[in-house]
This record gives sequence, C-alpha cells and structure tokens, in this order.
Amino acid sequence: MLIYFQFDNLITATKMRYISILITLLFITSCGPHYRTFYNYENPGSYEGMMCVNQCLQSKVMCGQTCGSQKNQCVQNHQIYDAANLIAHSLDTRPKKYKVAPTSSSYQCNWEKDSCDENCESFYRQCYTNCGGRVHSETRCVSGCK
Repeated sequence: MLIYFQFDNLITATKMRYISILITLLFITSCGPHYRTFYNYENPGSYEGMMCVNQCLQSKVMCGQTCGSQKNQCVQNHQIYDAANLIAHSLDTRPKKYKVAPTSSSYQCNWEKDSCDENCESFYRQCYTNCGGRVHSETRCVSGCK
C-alpha cells in the first residue's frame, strides 16, 4: 500500500512538473514582442493599370464574401450534425451503460476570419502588382516592444 501511494505521488509530481513547464513556456512566448506588416500601395502609371486595380478590388471583395459564406455554411453543417447526433442518441434504445454519449467535436470548422482576410489580401497584393502597381511592405513591432 505504501509503495502504491509513493508511485501515485511520483506520477502526480511528474504531471505537475510538465504542466508547470508548459505554463512557463506559454507565459514566455506571450510576453514577447508582436509584429504586424503594413502595406503601402503605389498606383500604376496608366489608365489601364488603374482599371485593372479596380478589378482586383472587386475580386478582393468577392473573395471575402465567398470565404464568409463558406464559413457560415460550415457552422450550419456543424449545428445540423450536432442536432442529428443528439436525436440519434435520444432514439437509441440500448441500455444506458451501452450508449455512447453524443459528441460535437467530430465535425469541426477550421475557418478563421483572419486567415480569410489574409488570403484575400495576399491575392489582392499580387493582383495589384500584376496590374503595374507597386506594393511596399514594412514590418513593425506593435506591442511588447522595447
């Protein structure tokens, strides 16, 4: 009995050590400086180039709308999946000890608004450059700077 108790304490101590290391690493990485890239756009020199840039802008808007629609569809599918899972669980006639609890983690939407915006912005910058414009970037520290 004493050996089991000591072994159990050893496992708990090891887990606590790993948890404290993980918390320390998270704290250290969150305290560092955060950078952001800013873009400055130089117009193309021709009328045709400006018309092309206008088409790029329209494509950027459509990109954002499409991405938002896909995200909304994914969220709706997730809700439908959860509802169907819950209904199936409630209709299960097996004894309680054989039932599997309904889960919502099986269907996931991996959409993030920032990634949508980043992708659309990246395509826009490339399109802008292809139209004869110039895109200048500057990365600056925005928080945690020294």
